[in-house]
Amino acid sequence: ANDYYKIHSNIYMLCLLYFNTPFSAESVEYFQKMPDIVSRVERTDISTRNKIWDKFDKQHIGILNFEKTFPKILYAYIALYIKVKDRSATPPKYSTLEPLCKSISMDIKRIAILKKNCHDGIGIGITKDEYEGNIVSYWKQVVTDRERNAN
Repeated sequence: ANDYYKIHSNIYMLCLLYFNTPFSAESVEYFQKMPDIVSRVERTDISTRNKIWDKFDKQHIGILNFEKTFPKILYAYIALYIKVKDRSATPPKYSTLEPLCKSISMDIKRIAILKKNCHDGIGIGITKDEYEGNIVSYWKQVVTDRERNAN
């Protein structure tokens, strides 16, 4: 699953598009904007992060699944990035960016497992405390890893 790190990221994305995978042109576009998006996430305050978390943890369980729910949080940050840049802009639908968001979520899951910072140790989900304390550093690590492996 992580073999794509061995290929330049732009070539990987072009291959995905060529072989008729679900990656959209918007996914490629926002994949290339990840450093700016992470920078925007880094500038959000804790109350904004909590509001985003609470939107997806409606039952206040305190844990979000990496495969189902966490990609939607990442999408919310992409949408926030778009709206902060241009209030009149309309973010792409989640379904358009879902493959990208899931890919980033799985990379964040991998990092959380490596750092032994998943609440369950196997990476099923992330707690609110882990999210608040680590979302920025994990996402930055994903961007750094992808940039390093692209060179």
